[in-house]
Amino acid sequence: LGSVSGGEKRANALFHEYADLAAVGTIADVMKLLGENRTIVRVGLKHLKKTRRRGLYALMVEAGTLSRAINSTTVGYCLSPRINAAGRMGRAAMAADLILTDDTERAEYLAHELCELNRQRQGVELDIFNNCLSRLAGGGTYDCLVLADHTWHQGVVGIVASRLAEEYGCPVFLICLSGDSGKASSRSYGNFPLFSTLEKLEPLLQNFGGHELAAGFTILRENIPEFRRQVTELARAYRFGRWRTLRRVYVPSVLPYFASGCRTALGLAWKAGVAAEVLCLPKNAIGAQVYYAKIYLETPSLFAWTLAVIALSFLLEWAVGLLLRRLEGGGMRL
Repeated sequence: LGSVSGGEKRANALFHEYADLAAVGTIADVMKLLGENRTIVRVGLKHLKKTRRRGLYALMVEAGTLSRAINSTTVGYCLSPRINAAGRMGRAAMAADLILTDDTERAEYLAHELCELNRQRQGVELDIFNNCLSRLAGGGTYDCLVLADHTWHQGVVGIVASRLAEEYGCPVFLICLSGDSGKASSRSYGNFPLFSTLEKLEPLLQNFGGHELAAGFTILRENIPEFRRQVTELARAYRFGRWRTLRRVYVPSVLPYFASGCRTALGLAWKAGVAAEVLCLPKNAIGAQVYYAKIYLETPSLFAWTLAVIALSFLLEWAVGLLLRRLEGGGMRL
């Protein structure tokens, strides 16, 4: 659009003017940070901390993000949930007002209201999540989850689907029923291709949209059992045909740089093409902070080898940590 309206110079100016909003939108929509998306986010994050948009600035102040680095995690877990809360709770105009306002007091008021709305959303989300857990209690492992209920809040089930996907290590489809049909939100796990899957199941659906990691659709109530059967077969075929998953490995953090150290230790497996993705994420626990490695394996035959690499990396981290503690305690000297 910029190239058409004023050439490359104008296009570049427009990109930098709106890069902060584009970055927030790209991260909030759970897009892969590759190619153009990565460029948008990289440039946008640089503009975000010094943004001239009073609403975004007020939201960062209200969310307490200005005191730390602004990165994709900050946006994904602190800013975008608050912005999305407006639409999820039926007050989308509030988020638009926040982005567009030039009034500082108005921006501060809207930022505060969005944070309050987000807290309400979290309560509704927790109720739905616990409801799903009660249904799945004692159920073991799953190739995918397809759950439906007429009491769920349509605007919140997408977040619940993401949490369930992480909890159970499989794709999740949550359907909000109303009358003879239902509206669904789905989230991928292990790069399971949601949009391609829905294309295969189109005869069972009224309509659908989204992308490979997050998608939505509408479906007649009578078609849900057959949808569940077919999508489970597709998920099972994908799971055992292309990947196996080590869901979570929890290890006490013996070193403050555990995450980067573990990522380096697993680099051989990653570069060899064994692991499609290696993430080391912090998780707070009572009395300590632990980390877990989450690995998506593209080569099931090398699953045991990769586990051995992980075990070795954890053992090395523990040994070095023990050595450092003894040095700090004066028990050993170099």
